[in-house]
Amino acid sequence: MNALIKTDWCEVSQVGLRVVRAPTWDEFELEVWRWTAAHRLSAWAIADLLNYAERKWGETYAQVMDETGLSYGYIANIRSVASKISRKRRNPRLSFSHHATVAYLLPEEQDRWLAEAENKCLSRNELRDAVKGMLIPEKTDVVVIPKQTLRQVVATYVQATWEQDTTAQEDSWEKMVEMVKDLL
Repeated sequence: MNALIKTDWCEVSQVGLRVVRAPTWDEFELEVWRWTAAHRLSAWAIADLLNYAERKWGETYAQVMDETGLSYGYIANIRSVASKISRKRRNPRLSFSHHATVAYLLPEEQDRWLAEAENKCLSRNELRDAVKGMLIPEKTDVVVIPKQTLRQVVATYVQATWEQDTTAQEDSWEKMVEMVKDLL
């Protein structure tokens, strides 16, 4: 195993961690904390590095993809989130995914939703559902237009257009417009 990181009790490679000496509970706990922190911070750190490189050298996606094996979609996503939420506005008690959920809102809305997620201990999915509900109000009344009725109105409009019957054409057009309004 080619260790990338070594401590006095473990070695970390590209494929995992190997214990070389039994750690104390405190050593174990510290290592778990380090790797948890590294995991939580990795998307932010990579994104901030990529945004820096973009400003300094221009397009860096291909090089980063070649070096890291990260996908274009992942790189584009984390860069976008980091560029839309400044470091001073990021909430360290929430995951990167929480921030990604609100990244496309206005900054004051981002802050409001992130504070709400923290205060109510919302998961990323709960936050996403709450934000989605705010952006797309649920329609409570359902309008159903029978397929036959819709076909009949469209057929009447097409026939009137073909026959150049402007009165029938206008009437059927108005019926279609009303049907669409009912759906909205």
